[in-house]
Amino acid sequence: MIFYIMIFIISTLIMYILEKFDLEIKISNKNIPLKNIVFWIIGLILILIVSLRSPDTAADTNVYYEFFNAPYIGFAEIGYYYLNVFVRLFTDNFNVFLFVTSVLSIGPIWYIISKQTNRWIYVFLFQVLSLYYYNFAIIRQCIAMAFIALAFYFVLSKVYNSIKSFVIYIILFLIAFLFHRISIIFFPIYFLLKIKYSKNIIIFLSAIIILITIFHKQLLYMAFSLIAPDKTNLYINSTISFGVLPTILFSCNSIIYNYLIYSKNKIENNIRDLYIINNIFLILSVFFFWIPSYGRILQFGHLNSLFLLGNIYNAYLTKDKYKYFFTIGCILYWGYIILSNPYTIYPYICVI
Repeated sequence: MIFYIMIFIISTLIMYILEKFDLEIKISNKNIPLKNIVFWIIGLILILIVSLRSPDTAADTNVYYEFFNAPYIGFAEIGYYYLNVFVRLFTDNFNVFLFVTSVLSIGPIWYIISKQTNRWIYVFLFQVLSLYYYNFAIIRQCIAMAFIALAFYFVLSKVYNSIKSFVIYIILFLIAFLFHRISIIFFPIYFLLKIKYSKNIIIFLSAIIILITIFHKQLLYMAFSLIAPDKTNLYINSTISFGVLPTILFSCNSIIYNYLIYSKNKIENNIRDLYIINNIFLILSVFFFWIPSYGRILQFGHLNSLFLLGNIYNAYLTKDKYKYFFTIGCILYWGYIILSNPYTIYPYICVI
């Protein structure tokens, strides 16, 4: 536990200080911001920490370790199978394989963060929302999450024209699907983002979203009673509740967004789109949470919250007191998660 806390504090504090004082270093007669170099060094260190873990660090890691030693079709998606086969052509060292998977799962997210301002807040949220810790266990899903995040980034940032960005979107989603089949249900989000939503519709949907979040158990019971009345109790007993803090996180996203609608004349498009994606993830989480594998949709939502909350911090929290409240709230959320859920952060065992 102390090990993870130190990583969290040191990485966030270093990035904050470097961005606050905007230090530079001269390389080949060019002044390069020190924060740019250190940012990528921190990313590499986080990747190495994940890569050098023992198979005993988390239960899933041990399963992946056994599969790496004897890969076979049928255990996982075809992309993950062939990645194992490909790495084994060069080495049978499992930690080299973990390095490759960590680059695939953390690298794309780090690339997106590198394009943001105040990158320290994203480094901070990356750990607060447990996104970093997922890499120690759910390897396939983390790779899929990273490529889905990259797909949305190219669409929302409008780096390319609409046709080219859609082609890139399809390719990245295909890669994600090759590592985790759950990815396919997010593909239609591209088309939902093309719809123009009025303020009143967004506010109305936000209220519905909050009610769904709070009463998801009761809604599931009603749905199962209609669809499969003879198996209702079985489904409900196997359904895991969201928990208080994740519910608050999603609800706060809705409340913050609607506050911005009333208090600001203009909402940035990327925040609007990220908010819509946030609510889609939430709805899917409620109605798929009882299905094995698909029950992890909420973790995709956490990844979206990383960029939604980070963009809100950069765009609208102009006063220091708001930033302090925001930061303290996030730290309290992180503290609750690591203390209440032993499966979020695993005791770290290094192979060195």
